[in-house]
Amino acid sequence: MPVSVQPASHTLLKTALSLLLLNAVSACHTSSGAVVDSSPVPTAKETVSEPTPAPIPDFSIVPYATEERPIKLDDKYIYGKAYIPKDDREKHPTVILCHGIGNTLNDPSNFSMLFAERGIAAYAFDFCNGTENSQSSGDPLHMTVRTEADDLNDVISFVQQQEFVDTEHLFLLGQSQGGYVVTEVAHQRQSELAGIILMYPAYNIPDLINDYYPDLNTAPETVTMYDVTVGKQYLLDAMEEDIEQDMRSYKGKTLLLHGSNDPLVPIAYSMHAAETFPDAKLVTIEGAEHGFFLDDAMTALDACLPFILSTYQKQ
Repeated sequence: MPVSVQPASHTLLKTALSLLLLNAVSACHTSSGAVVDSSPVPTAKETVSEPTPAPIPDFSIVPYATEERPIKLDDKYIYGKAYIPKDDREKHPTVILCHGIGNTLNDPSNFSMLFAERGIAAYAFDFCNGTENSQSSGDPLHMTVRTEADDLNDVISFVQQQEFVDTEHLFLLGQSQGGYVVTEVAHQRQSELAGIILMYPAYNIPDLINDYYPDLNTAPETVTMYDVTVGKQYLLDAMEEDIEQDMRSYKGKTLLLHGSNDPLVPIAYSMHAAETFPDAKLVTIEGAEHGFFLDDAMTALDACLPFILSTYQKQ
């Protein structure tokens, strides 16, 4: 059967007519009120993708560097050190460590190095108005739980700006009075925190003050708390702070660690706190006293690592 072949001119004419017909149909749809999306279809290169979530840490042993990174403000100087893991990550989960009364960032129970060698960055600092060993500014007679809360707020804002910090996984860790101060601050900054870790927190401070000075009007101008001489304002600020309301107001993840043989802060205070925080877990370290050293420190670290890891689960 013969095959009919059309001249090229006929083919071009048909193509032109087809295009005119399509344009006419499109115009009819537009005039009838239909919405025509004329925006270009993005190519593969133009497609917007979601930010890549931070890789989940595996806590392998890594080297780390220690750097002095003090905070210089108009009214104070806060001495601090950063402990930065040296691995293939640009950003790291980061823990801000808050020491207890009378101590410094060099306290023997400082966990900064333990965290850093597991790939978790740390920032430790001396609260202002510390003892003679403190490298921050101020006078111990001016120290209160509220001045320390102010210091911690300044430190959080500073640490958030550091290049090594994964701000989506920022934690506060407080030891003894440092735990009390973390509790004061956490509910104010909870949208910026992945969780808080409280080691033998000194929630008995108000009870101690009540026992010794039931009438604050008769309290002397200087008093001794945990072997540290402080001013009367320390008593006033501690008694004005509603620490239980602070606990209830913090909705984030909370890990409490307390020694069963703590002679300074009975573990009952942490047991009560675990029931008061909305999302809290208490780990009892059997035989430990007020401070975690050697094997007790490793037991505490073993509890902290899965706690930090749990904040990655939503990814």
